[in-house]
Amino acid sequence: MAERYSYSDLKELAILMMYELLARDISDNVTIAQLKDFLGERASLNLLRNALLDIYEGDEFVYFGKGAEDETDWRINRNGIKYAERLAKASPNLKRQVNALLGDNTPEEGVSENEQSDDWEPLPLERAGPEYDNAVDMTETALSEISGNNGYAESESEERDRIVWSIGEGLKQIKDGLPSRNQVISMLVKPLKYISDKFAGASMGEIAKAAIKALMTWLGLG
Repeated sequence: MAERYSYSDLKELAILMMYELLARDISDNVTIAQLKDFLGERASLNLLRNALLDIYEGDEFVYFGKGAEDETDWRINRNGIKYAERLAKASPNLKRQVNALLGDNTPEEGVSENEQSDDWEPLPLERAGPEYDNAVDMTETALSEISGNNGYAESESEERDRIVWSIGEGLKQIKDGLPSRNQVISMLVKPLKYISDKFAGASMGEIAKAAIKALMTWLGLG
């Protein structure tokens, strides 16, 4: 397992991640659990929680309120935005880490094109074709099925809420944004794959599998 992020790294990564989520119109708020999902296994949930409290109490770069299920929604404020922009310029390696975690491997200014990853490619804006329409329809059907499954909500509410949030935000991106293929895979395909595996043979699992197939066909990867 990769070495975990240090406490000081988590503070900087958290503020940069919140800035990027806002700047890319992905989300203007995030829970600690959702932020950990973006940062991955190297982020300790307890250290991340303390890092956000430190940013809130010490630097006053973020604020929070109660979201769904009484879970705290964290938001970056104007001072936090200014700090994140300065931090991105001063620490390009941290910014590259955040870009990679969001599935965007385009280099910052001054980085050689040879260092680019071939995995990043903006999706075309052709959103009227049958493959796109089918991908959206099937994903919306899967989202409706997952969000409406009371048994899943009762047994594993936090997990279900994170998956519903990710798929909902991913749908917004493919409808109105310009995501990379990796972002679509991260925000839509991966959580749908988790559902298809977890509920294999059940209706919800089959609907998720159909949505994955439609998305991969639209991405040209099917």
